[in-house]
Amino acid sequence: MRGLRWAVVALLAAVGAAIGLLWVSLSRSVPHQAVAFNSVVQEVTAAWPLTSPTPLVGLELPVAVVDADGQLIASTITELTAGESLPAAAARRHLLGAPVVVDGRQVGFLYADPATLAALRAAHQQLAWQLTGLLAALLVVGLGLAGWGWRRLVRPFRRLENFATEVAAGRLDTPLLREKDDAFGAWQQSFDLLRSELAAARARELAVQASKAELLAQLGHDLRTPLSTLSATAELLALQTTGPASRERLDLLVAKSHQVAALVDDIFAASATPESQLTVTPVALTSSQLAHLCTQATLEGTVVAPPPAALVLADPVRVSQVLQNLCENARKYAGHDPRIDFVLDDDELRLLVSDTGPGVHDGELAAIFQRGYRGQNAANVPGHGLGLYTCSQLVGAMGGHITAANTPTGFALTVGLPLA
Repeated sequence: MRGLRWAVVALLAAVGAAIGLLWVSLSRSVPHQAVAFNSVVQEVTAAWPLTSPTPLVGLELPVAVVDADGQLIASTITELTAGESLPAAAARRHLLGAPVVVDGRQVGFLYADPATLAALRAAHQQLAWQLTGLLAALLVVGLGLAGWGWRRLVRPFRRLENFATEVAAGRLDTPLLREKDDAFGAWQQSFDLLRSELAAARARELAVQASKAELLAQLGHDLRTPLSTLSATAELLALQTTGPASRERLDLLVAKSHQVAALVDDIFAASATPESQLTVTPVALTSSQLAHLCTQATLEGTVVAPPPAALVLADPVRVSQVLQNLCENARKYAGHDPRIDFVLDDDELRLLVSDTGPGVHDGELAAIFQRGYRGQNAANVPGHGLGLYTCSQLVGAMGGHITAANTPTGFALTVGLPLA
């Protein structure tokens, strides 16, 4: 729209300048009466003595020249009355008169008719008005075409542009206004139909999300009762059991039931709003507490090396969830329990979960942390490609990082947790 306005302003300025130049040039093409008369007197004086009217032809004014005795020498003035003297004709036709002086002596008298100059000026003014009218008509036509173009092309295009902005912003309730005779009528109708389809798709998506949220809430509610019973039973059996091996297994069962209960709480949180995420609450943990979490999150076959003394920031529930996922992956792909080692750096404590399995292709090391991605070696292994993705999200939320690498003896996943 701004470009069209500037174009109209430029058109008006150009037409105005053209009209101004036209009037100036036409007014200058007709000399002033006094200037023209003085020029004629000078030219007649320079051509004296006159023997024929030839020097008078082409002068700016029609003239008649008489000698010192009043006898007519030459004339280009037409329509002189026969027998009428030049003084009488000059008085009747308002002729201009001036003596012809050569070498300080008057040798004749010159009469000039200014009517021709006035007629020429009038003709030029008439031409100027005609050309001004033509330019004004062209201006009106140009403005009319500009208005037509704005109404048929620019305004519909602006509407399409604003409509695309609204759709991109997710506002699908405003229909696209259109006119019957604009150039984008078919396109506007198609775009408005697209808006309607997008709005319907969004409504269906919201309905599906609401249904999933309701299902998750129901599942979470239904899981809580058996989990509570399982946890209470395991705690009761642990109190009644005296054997250390059985008591250790029952303690592990209690810990796992508490972990599953925490996951059920996450299900409730996820069902509350479609955009909710798993909550992470990092606290200060000693390396001994972290090693204990590793032992609880794994099975008896997992070797947990003694950790160096350190204090890290981590969420104990999420650390257990991450370690359980990593150890479960090692069992599925390597066929045995992994080993967990600790490495202390200047600003983090790293947990190395390693196995002696076949590993992952080098080109897939970064992709295995993407949502839903499964490596080439996972064709016959059940799963959905969510475990490592969830681990990377949880570790990142705790301020750490997770990486994967092939080792000379197998495969290793490294979890870096920041020091407190």
